[in-house]
Amino acid sequence: MSERVELRLGMMVVSQDGDVGRVDRLVVRPGSGEVTGLVVRKGLLLRKDVVVPVEAIEEVTEDFIRIRFSSQELDALPPFREEAYTAAPAEWRTAGGQAIPGAIFALPEASVQQGLEATTTGQTTEITGGQVLKAGQTVSCRDGDVGRLSLVLLDPATRRATHFVIRRGALRRDTIVPVDWIRTVTGDRVLLDVTREQIEQLPEYRSDDEITADVLDALWYSSGIDLSELCCVDISTHDGIVEIRGTTVTEAGRLAIEQVAAGVRGVLGVRNRARSMETLAAEALERVTPVAGEEARPAPSAAAEQLAAEVLQAVTGSAPHVEAASVQVHGETAIVRGMVEQAADRRAVAERARAIPGIRSIFNLAGVREATPQQASEPISAVGYGYPWIHDLIQRATGLDVTLQQATTLVRMAERKLIDLFEVAEEAAAANGRQRILAHDLPLTKGLRRRMQEATALAREIELEPVLVFLYAAGSPEILDEEIRGDLPRLMAALLLLGAQMVALLEPATIPPKERLELLLRADQARPTLWEVERAVQAIDLVL
Repeated sequence: MSERVELRLGMMVVSQDGDVGRVDRLVVRPGSGEVTGLVVRKGLLLRKDVVVPVEAIEEVTEDFIRIRFSSQELDALPPFREEAYTAAPAEWRTAGGQAIPGAIFALPEASVQQGLEATTTGQTTEITGGQVLKAGQTVSCRDGDVGRLSLVLLDPATRRATHFVIRRGALRRDTIVPVDWIRTVTGDRVLLDVTREQIEQLPEYRSDDEITADVLDALWYSSGIDLSELCCVDISTHDGIVEIRGTTVTEAGRLAIEQVAAGVRGVLGVRNRARSMETLAAEALERVTPVAGEEARPAPSAAAEQLAAEVLQAVTGSAPHVEAASVQVHGETAIVRGMVEQAADRRAVAERARAIPGIRSIFNLAGVREATPQQASEPISAVGYGYPWIHDLIQRATGLDVTLQQATTLVRMAERKLIDLFEVAEEAAAANGRQRILAHDLPLTKGLRRRMQEATALAREIELEPVLVFLYAAGSPEILDEEIRGDLPRLMAALLLLGAQMVALLEPATIPPKERLELLLRADQARPTLWEVERAVQAIDLVL
């Protein structure tokens, strides 16, 4: 806009179809004093206060300002918000020394950093007038220093600097400042045309890495969310938006993680792309492929409800008692939820449900409450088993007395490796022009086959249907050879056994005296002992 045009408070603003209101304030750039907008107070044809960009001005006279908008177009503009602006200091002047009555400065939105690109350490950035911004420069306001310039934010399309970040000390938040607020840059000092109080009104800047770290800290250490919900969840941040991926046990856990992430300082939004095993199981059960030669007999809705009622009556009608029991039926598979006192009670519930005519398989999500609250409640396995059952299986197989966190880690490892095996098998089948996965497509090593033989007895306690549901929900193909289906419980048990045996091998309960002495006396810590090498060989034999 030409400098010869004088804009004054109180001037009438005229649209294409009549008077709309009067100029109440002027939006200016602090550094240059350039007017960028008019705050028009509502009038006869304008139902709210709005900011009109100066580019819309067609004519300025002594009495009025004519704009190219109609009253309808003006009404479509967003309303003027007081909190989005700050008044210019009383002593503020333009670069030419002119005072502008009613001048206000626009504050950047909290989401301003979205889409902007941060400069790297040591990089310098040139702005208007050939002035240079670089990390480490002292930033000063009209009433004193406020911190040091940390980095510059660029528009990736134009490569122009739009904002910069002030680091204000360990106990103060980093702040995003518009480049337009700079009056001048002299050497190692950046002078802003605002006060320190106005700096406090600016949005905080937090790097994506800082936000991710704080979200993880909040989830793992202070949220109270069960460990089983967090083990298979990944957190990342991009432009202040937190993204949640992975799998939780329950839908309530998935939503709780989102709520915690949204409450972390600096988070501008949350995209929750995680899925819960409850939801995945319900979806996957609808598409489980029947064993070759058998026909699927989908039950109508009324029949499914009747079957669910019969199963519920069976699992709650006599001891052992099941708290908060619920049953869903999909086809010929029943999903059982609730809480029992002991691991043996959990198996008894599954047997009762399976005895109901019309039910061929059980997805047992009943939790176990034993000994301590830590050992109770939700399954730690996507296949549906709780900590007491996993602890008992591992202790009988290896003698290890694992904690809840250790058991959860071993279970997650077994589940991941099961998925990995089937991804390789799917590739092998596709390479041979098949959709069906055959037994020889699975990359089973000699060591893993031995673990499967050792796990035969344990596998009798692992139900086939939940393992199938877990694999299908994870994206594995539905067309499996009957031999593979029969071996799935043994394979799952073998992976659990392998993880526990590896722990027992690498961290033995007792160390031979000779090895203990050698560990204490060796001069070179980088040189392994003979016993460490032997254990490494044994570990390779376990796997391969």
